[in-house]
Parts: sequence; C-alpha cells; structure tokens
Amino acid sequence: MRTTLALLSLVFACGPARALYWDAGTQTSFGANAYSSASGFVEVGADEGLYVRPSVAFYHSDFVKATKVYTGRVGWAGKRLGLAVEGSFTPKADGYQNAAFAADATYAVIGAPRKPAEGSSGGLARLLFGLGLRQINHQESLAELQQRNPAADRPLSAGQSDLTAFAAASLLGLNLDASISQSFYTRSLPRLLRPIEPSAVPGANPTAFGFPDTSAQARLTFRTVPVVKPYATFEWRSLKTDQPAARTYTAGASAKVSLLELSAFYSLYDPGRGAPKHGFSGASAAIRF
Repeated sequence: MRTTLALLSLVFACGPARALYWDAGTQTSFGANAYSSASGFVEVGADEGLYVRPSVAFYHSDFVKATKVYTGRVGWAGKRLGLAVEGSFTPKADGYQNAAFAADATYAVIGAPRKPAEGSSGGLARLLFGLGLRQINHQESLAELQQRNPAADRPLSAGQSDLTAFAAASLLGLNLDASISQSFYTRSLPRLLRPIEPSAVPGANPTAFGFPDTSAQARLTFRTVPVVKPYATFEWRSLKTDQPAARTYTAGASAKVSLLELSAFYSLYDPGRGAPKHGFSGASAAIRF
C-alpha cells in the first residue's frame, strides 16, 4: 500500500495540475466454446510525465478453468520519447502459471508518443516507431501435461522472450497501428492436443493453445466520421509446433460522449487448415477525468 501511495504521489508531482488525468474502464467479451472474459483498469498520470496503470482480467472457456491475470504498468511520456515497464502474473490454474516482465520505448517523429491524432487532417499528423521486449516464465505440472501428452516425463519450466517492433501513423483522417513480434524459447516445447483459441486471450496457457512463433497485428481507425470512430484489425500468428497459422479479423466502433467512451466489436477467428471459424463479440466502456 505504501509503495502504491508513493507512486501516485510521484505521478501527481510530475506536472502542472491542468495536465493530470485519470482513466478507468472495463471490457467484456463472449464467444465459442463457452468463452467469456472481463477486464478492468485504472490509469493515473500526466499527459507529459509519469503514469501508473494497474489492471486485471478474468476469462474461462470449455478448455480452461477460470483464470485471472494481474498486470501493472509504469511509464513516462515526454514530447517525443515514451518509456514503460510492465509486469504481469497469472496464478496457477489447471496446474499452469506464468509470470512476465516487459519494457518498451517509443519515439514520435511527428506528434506525441501516447496520443493518437484526433479529427480529420489533410497531411501526416503522427508518425512513431518503437521496440519492446517481454520475458515470460512458463510453469506447468507434470500431471497436467500428461493429460494431453502421456509421454511427458517432466514438468514444464520454459522461458519465452518476445521481441516486438511497432509503428503508428496518422494520415488523411486515418490512424494506422502495426506491430510484429518474434518469440524465442529456452527449451523444447510439448506437443499440443487441444484446439487453439484467439491469440488476444490474456494469460492463456500456451502449452494447451499454442506457443507463438511469429505474430503480426494491424489496426486501422477512421477519424473522419463525427462522434463514432469505426475501426478494423487483423491479427496473424504462426506457432512453434505443427499447428496451422491462425488469423483473427475484427470490426468495431467507438463513440465518445463527454467524458465517456463506449465501444463494441465483433471478431472472426480462423484457426486455419479448413477448421471451423468461430465468432467472438464484446463491448467496453471507459471514462477520463
């Protein structure tokens, strides 16, 4: 508690009163295989300076018992440079747990590192580039592994390193965000026997749903539409085992009324190789002061 209060005090000391803000939001989604998720966050900080963002996510499906993911992020944003560190923890569920630590840096050539361009523009309103590194430690009991692979002879203890490059641009009333990640592992990985769920699921047990190899994501947001902001995303993920590459297509829209922002989306998940596609839908709400 003292650490949290000290961080918040530091945040509020980092800039003039007019630059301070706090955000809070929640999101829920539902889909195939009795999948459901709910998440929430609070963010406190300054438009230019330090910010703190704790969050929590809950999800479950026919394949995974109820799972929680706790995340904390602390960052700093200047006029051009943004820096952040993040830690997360997934408590044990079905014999599996993980802990992760990440750091990333963003440099804005045009615009600000943490603020998307708003409204219409006839020229280049924002251009930024960044790099991120995430280290994940996976742990799973031998008994759980043997339920999927009877030949398993030892519990899983594997490290995963994700190197990510990302970029964003705002041009002609559009925001485009894109990223690509490559994953590296410290040891060989177990064979998978379960169907794979969407890659966006936080904290999902990769020993059950697929260790990622290369992942890519792109998001296009239309800024020229008044009040409502439509967007579309595309995700692609290849895996370390013999599972096919998976794709997720999402369409959604957000609307901001005064301090409140509401959004809704629909995702179509394609597991590849002619397997049945699955639909997921959700909604979110956020408020900023």
